[in-house]
Amino acid sequence: MKYILYCNLPYSFSILKPLEDEIIKREFDCIWYVPKNILEQFPYQNSSFTSDIKDIREYKSDVIFVAGNEVPHFLRGIKVQIFHGLAGEKKGHFRIRDYFDLYLTQGNILQQYLILLLLNIKTLKWQKRDGANLIIFIK
Repeated sequence: MKYILYCNLPYSFSILKPLEDEIIKREFDCIWYVPKNILEQFPYQNSSFTSDIKDIREYKSDVIFVAGNEVPHFLRGIKVQIFHGLAGEKKGHFRIRDYFDLYLTQGNILQQYLILLLLNIKTLKWQKRDGANLIIFIK
């Protein structure tokens, strides 16, 4: 399996780092995408990373994890949006875009809200991890 950790903003680094650790632990391949404008802030210089979207396109990933709102449609792989934080008051925070194939959330209130937004979903799966309830939405 090949994974991309896709970052557009520096706050994504710490959100996606535990995923990188788990991917490496399982002996899969991963690469970070970090745009040039935030590369100076990227704290994991010993990790595999690039700022060239062409490299990411040629990487031919199976999964792309994103702790943000957008990911290019032309990249290969299942696109996974990781909802994070409690910024529900932020305009557009819960906007469901067609960029993603999978949505990961972190709590019951958010889950209920997203269920209303995603009435066209086909499958809901509950997963228990570290004592937290997660819901996975699959389009």
